[in-house]
Amino acid sequence: MKILVAVDLSAGTNAVLAAARDIAQSRSSEIVIFHVAAPDSTFVSYQAGPQHERDWRAEETSKEHTQLQELARDLAGENRNVRPMIVKGPTAEKIVDEATQVGADLIVLGSHGHGALFHLVAGSVTMAVLHSTKIPVLVVPVAGHSEQQNDE
Repeated sequence: MKILVAVDLSAGTNAVLAAARDIAQSRSSEIVIFHVAAPDSTFVSYQAGPQHERDWRAEETSKEHTQLQELARDLAGENRNVRPMIVKGPTAEKIVDEATQVGADLIVLGSHGHGALFHLVAGSVTMAVLHSTKIPVLVVPVAGHSEQQNDE
């Protein structure tokens, strides 16, 4: 079984990974820990953005990559085949594309449980994934978790 675990690196990430780990324990599973990084702020309108913005984004992406490597090491220590991946682009689209490309049997992701107004105005990555794939999706509620980043 191949499980794609989409993480946003918020405090809820541990709950999402725990759910995937529990499923993987009952089967011989490969886990792909997948994160969609924010796009580079290379362009503002038709002009290049400030260099400090590009440098900051590159540094943030590097930190995110390190976090994914650490998460993968923690899970792989439990005798699982774990592969971290980070890409840039539209979040829901990239999750569905990568799940299809790696041949995932299951997508695991978290839902922060925002209210109806938020979903009406901003949409939801979870809802977009659910509507865009035929691959089974496990949604882990993470609303009770702190929204602090795990970058200590």
